[in-house]
Amino acid sequence: AEGVVLGTRFIVATEAATPEFRRKLILETNDGGLNTVKSQFHDQINSTTIWHNVYDGRAVRGASYDDHAAGLPFEENHKKFKEAASSGDNSRTVTWSGTAVGLVKDQKPAGDIVRELREQAKERIKKIQAFAA
Repeated sequence: AEGVVLGTRFIVATEAATPEFRRKLILETNDGGLNTVKSQFHDQINSTTIWHNVYDGRAVRGASYDDHAAGLPFEENHKKFKEAASSGDNSRTVTWSGTAVGLVKDQKPAGDIVRELREQAKERIKKIQAFAA
């Protein structure tokens, strides 16, 4: 591998400025394959349609997306989204996340995350080398 994508893991790093409701959602979400969705809908509901339409993002499933999937007209869904946001209800908020979200189970400093990943990578490389020998 030449690189990795670790945004979801660092969302809950202790020094990240992530709101508590979002940290809790990331830490409690299981099986990112079932509980996240890749869709342009997330940008549309957030009114952040700055990306070309070939790009979409993955986020934890939430009430707004579930209503969208059930056929609720966008205008009505967007109204519910804005009302929830203005009342402090985060249940309709978009929380960006990768499919590995279910593997994120604890908060720790970013440096510890990097060290842990490095050690895990070294262990796996050694196992592969032993298997290939």
